[in-house]
Amino acid sequence: MLARKLAPGRLLGVAVLSFGVVAALGWNGPYVTTAMVFYVAAFVVVGVPGVIAGAGMMSVLQLHTADEVRGRVIATFVSLSDGGQALGMVLAGVLTPVLGLSVLLNAQAALYLAAGVLVLATVDARPLLSRRAR
Repeated sequence: MLARKLAPGRLLGVAVLSFGVVAALGWNGPYVTTAMVFYVAAFVVVGVPGVIAGAGMMSVLQLHTADEVRGRVIATFVSLSDGGQALGMVLAGVLTPVLGLSVLLNAQAALYLAAGVLVLATVDARPLLSRRAR
């Protein structure tokens, strides 16, 4: 239902931005409450924009990629994403003793917020619409 109301790029941007907001609230929750129900709810709620962001990203990739290279583009994206996750885990393991877990979790939330703003500022559906009109 949400996907019908928003263009794929806007859907992706809103989802990534929402993920960043919920992550920041969850990581900084101990300053407000230690109630277990808050954290269970935060982890349930953060899954919604996470799933929507994944669907939005695939939609943007599929709709803005020529048919003849779509498979290679998606395979490259998935490979880079997996490699980025592995690199992030290694960096987190190295940096956590130095900076502390809270700093790294807040940096993660800040990066999601920045990515959401960047997507909303740059992704444009016009090339897609002009391609469909042909």
